[in-house]
Amino acid sequence: MKNKKKPAISIIVTCYKGGDYLPKCLKSLCSQTLKDIEIVCVNDASPDNTADILKEWSKKDDRVVVLTNEENIGVSASRNKGLSESKSDYIMFCDADDFYEPVMCEEMLGAIKNNNVDLAACGTNIIYHAHEEMKLSDINYYSIKYSGQTKITEDVILNTDLSPWNKIFKKSIILDNKITFPEGLYYEDAYFCSAYLCCSKRAYFIDKQLHNYVRHESSTMSNTWSENKQKDNAIDHLYIAFKLHDFLKSNNLLEKYNTLFWRLFIVFGYFAIENSKTNKKRNIVRKEAAEFIRTHTKELNEAQKSIRDEVNNMVKRGFLPSTTRIKHILLRFMPTYKLQIDNIERLRSISNSMRDENTKIY
Repeated sequence: MKNKKKPAISIIVTCYKGGDYLPKCLKSLCSQTLKDIEIVCVNDASPDNTADILKEWSKKDDRVVVLTNEENIGVSASRNKGLSESKSDYIMFCDADDFYEPVMCEEMLGAIKNNNVDLAACGTNIIYHAHEEMKLSDINYYSIKYSGQTKITEDVILNTDLSPWNKIFKKSIILDNKITFPEGLYYEDAYFCSAYLCCSKRAYFIDKQLHNYVRHESSTMSNTWSENKQKDNAIDHLYIAFKLHDFLKSNNLLEKYNTLFWRLFIVFGYFAIENSKTNKKRNIVRKEAAEFIRTHTKELNEAQKSIRDEVNNMVKRGFLPSTTRIKHILLRFMPTYKLQIDNIERLRSISNSMRDENTKIY
């Protein structure tokens, strides 16, 4: 960055195969009413015209900083790289296919600084290039459920979406607690945001849609519900739970959040079971979950009986509750994730209907 003054906010943008969307994203960031920002773009060896676009924008605006990966390392490693190179005390994220409203940075920075909180979150507007049938569940999932300054409790964590791009974070909390995106795993946002929230005391919620999320065919959600067995990554949600446990333990937060952890373990575990594409993969999820439980029995025994019972039910051989029951479980233990299952079920239903329609004989 040519300007040596520390920027007010560092916005980290990971770029991979987003050339069609990236100009609009960068325009929205460079046009923010808050000018004192840096835009840290990480080109993750994108095979399209991303490099040319980034070069053009970095020449037009010296706030655009370009980092280039020699090989594709994934979104988590790219975000971690952007974090390590960021200059500001406050961090925001934007995917290359999304964009900000003009006042987003100004309002988010004002919320976190003026109210002396650890996190600020705003609403998200969904733009559908695919899967508009998910609109109702999306609205519910990304809606702001609290108002203004709020103490972060277990219920607040369980009722807040786990997406990083509609939030502003303190870099000091990220560094002091060694919070990173888990490399080599899908559903990385769930880990990062859960870990950060557990290290925070107060948040500020802005009931405005300042972030724009473009939903399209290549999203992680689409890969989750698709029948492509080569993209069967649902088990990563269980691994996210394992990593969250290790994080809480290493940061001396496990005693405080033991109940929260097991609630998340149930939610992430059922998500992995429900969305694995083969019985073999579902059995692997159960086996690994059961082994984790065996080695952490003392901690589980400190949780409520209802939680212990549900954890043990989850790993029973041959026990697979109906989708309706899973949704009831998720609604009870983490309301926001019930909406994810709603979306996946709706997408599968539409996919099956389209396949049936295509195979009709006239």
